[in-house]
Amino acid sequence: MNFIKKTVYFNEGKTISKRLLNTLQAGPEIRVAKISVLSAVLFQGFLNNQPAMKLLLAPHRFTEDELIQLYTDLTGILNSTRKNRQQLEYNKNALGLPFPDFAIDLVKISESVIELWLATLISGVFPKLEPTARQAWNLINASRIMHDDALNELKETEQKSTELTGATGPMTYNEIDSVTCLEYSNMMPAFRSLS
Repeated sequence: MNFIKKTVYFNEGKTISKRLLNTLQAGPEIRVAKISVLSAVLFQGFLNNQPAMKLLLAPHRFTEDELIQLYTDLTGILNSTRKNRQQLEYNKNALGLPFPDFAIDLVKISESVIELWLATLISGVFPKLEPTARQAWNLINASRIMHDDALNELKETEQKSTELTGATGPMTYNEIDSVTCLEYSNMMPAFRSLS
């Protein structure tokens, strides 16, 4: 990767990592727990994609190219998610469309989950960004005491969203019990040694 691209990735990763850390530090703790729960649940989707899961669990053990490829893919998802949320907020505010705050908040939580993964991946490319990623994961880990409450609130939000939209089919959170959720959340990335 050339110097200019590397600088762009570093600056973007630094911005995302700092924004994530600010979000987690601002709390409230139940919001951080929701980010943790959603991250754990969505992470299980990576079990079907073993290479991606391995990248997230130990980013420092992979090549720059492998990390940047997944980072780029996730950045695309984040940008699309953010654009859709901004359009929803615009439609709600400017056009007065009835779109509930809880649905917009769930999208923001999803954005934070993607930022958590991005911060993790980019720390494998740029060791200087690892302390921020590690600090974010420490906050995520500390929120696990509130997983039951967070999971219950996410189930309620999912139920409200289903009722509002009339969607059918399996629901993500209602399929998960608190024991399974806690088990999912035990998957934390391994960072470089502190030495």
